[in-house]
Amino acid sequence: MHIDENGNVTIDGNNHLYVNMSGELRHTLEFRGDNGQIVAFDVPKSFVDDIRARAVPQEQPDGFGFTKQEWKQVKQIYPEISDPTRGTDLYGLPGEVIEKMRKVIIPGSGRIVQDH
Repeated sequence: MHIDENGNVTIDGNNHLYVNMSGELRHTLEFRGDNGQIVAFDVPKSFVDDIRARAVPQEQPDGFGFTKQEWKQVKQIYPEISDPTRGTDLYGLPGEVIEKMRKVIIPGSGRIVQDH
């Protein structure tokens, strides 16, 4: 992920991207790694609401009836609720959702919250 001097955000790759949409940095600080930056940017509330509504648990709930492989495929389409015991609004976004997010990031809203 890159934020240019004008606050425009570029997200590289299409693998899972873990995001914190809560505004609470405690979890992010804990898991960012030694050399990681914490960045923030704005998206429309409707995008966040859609993530919340469509998100699935990391582990398949009892009674859903999917095989492990099928559940893995579900998480390649839908946002994944990440670490719910550590905080709210933590999600793993698959490639398709990352692509949607790229299109709705509010231009110029990117900023570095904490560097290394």
